[in-house]
Formats: sequence, structure tokens, C-alpha cells
Amino acid sequence: MGDALLVRLGANRVRNGILSAIYVLQRELVVGKAANMQRSIRLLIVMVVNIVLGLTTGISRDVVEVESRYLGDGWFQYGLRTLPDPFIIEIGFANLVPYPFTNYVLSIAPPHWTNYFSKEEWWGIAHDQSGPQPRLNEINFSVRSSLTHFKQQPHGFETFFAVILADCFRSTYIAGYVNLPCLIPCAPGEADGSPPQLVARFELIPDLIINRLILTNGEVHGLTFSGVSIETVELQARMI
Repeated sequence: MGDALLVRLGANRVRNGILSAIYVLQRELVVGKAANMQRSIRLLIVMVVNIVLGLTTGISRDVVEVESRYLGDGWFQYGLRTLPDPFIIEIGFANLVPYPFTNYVLSIAPPHWTNYFSKEEWWGIAHDQSGPQPRLNEINFSVRSSLTHFKQQPHGFETFFAVILADCFRSTYIAGYVNLPCLIPCAPGEADGSPPQLVARFELIPDLIINRLILTNGEVHGLTFSGVSIETVELQARMI
């Protein structure tokens, strides 16, 4: 799993266009990008909603898969796929950004997505907000660099997303960003020998892990568990 941040969103923000809000936020981040980009992202999101939630690794269902390929002659192909998760009702994306993509030449964006530029620098692709995105979605785009070598960037693929959760959660609307590993162009001396294909996944709602039963005189009186959820957990059990 890559670097990630989640925030709660109020119902009014969702009704007024949750994806539009995240898209505008990402645009402002691009304009103000600098060496401390990750710190700026955190500060801006906190200013928008004031509630920050953390994520930890679990054994849950992955909800997003990102694949990057080097095709040769400076061409890179990136693909994002959403995966089934019964707790995710809707999920949409604002921008998909392989970063840093140096020596950019051209890119081919998929339908309903456009190439985004800031100060003449290519900054990934942006959704055109022409309509809702399908729950099970696949977004593929190709980018060319004048550099013909590549390396793995640990947190190189950045995306902003908005999610509507199932009704069993108290906080139904959340949004945030995630940075996943991807392949990017590099100078010959920076090439790390990575394979030309890399797949990374991201989970949104980790499962709880039951660690052990609590026994007293051979009788079960409870259990211990670990894992972090975005909600309070209620445990129900019955004797068999």
C-alpha cells in the first residue's frame, strides 16, 4: 500500500458535487506544487474538512489496482481499475498523476479525461466531469518521454478520489488521496533494473483480525482483535 490520507465529507458537500470539490482542490495543489508537495496536500485537505483519518494495512479487499508498463521507445502505459467491495457504493477519481514524469513528449488520454498542464508542465490526466464514473471502472492512458530508461517510484502514482460507503457506516462520504508505486522515466544512470510491468493495489476498509480467545477455566469469555477501521466496531456472536 502507498501513502494515503482520508477525510470525512458532509452530506451537503456530496450533494453539491463531491468529485467537483476534489477536482478543484487538486487543481489548486498543482498550481502551488513544490518540493514539499505532500505536506501541502495534507494542510489543504485539513483546511477543507478539518477531520483527518488514518489508514493502516490489513487483510481486506483491495478496492483500487494500478498497473504501469514500459512499452519501449519512451512509451509508458498506466491503468487504474476499481475492484469489487460490498462496502463501497460509489467511487470516483479527479486526477491521475504519474510523478515525476520527466522529459514529457505527448500523451493519449481516454474518453472523458483530458491532459492537464500547469505552467506548460504535464501533470497527469483530469476527469472532465461530464458524468458519473462507473463503479467497476478501468482507466488507461499512455504517455511518452524522450527518456528511454525507467525506474520504480515508490509513491509515484497519485490520485484523488471520492467515495460513498454502504449504509452500515456512520460516515457515508469520504475523500482523500493515495500514492502508489509506479514506473517513471529516468536518466540511464538512475535505472534500477525493475521489470517493465508493475502492479500495486490499495485497500480502503481493512478487515479486523481476531488475535486470540480469552479463556477462563476453559470457558470462552471474549476475544482480542486488532486492526483499524474508519468506524466504531460492534461485535456480535452466538453459541453453536
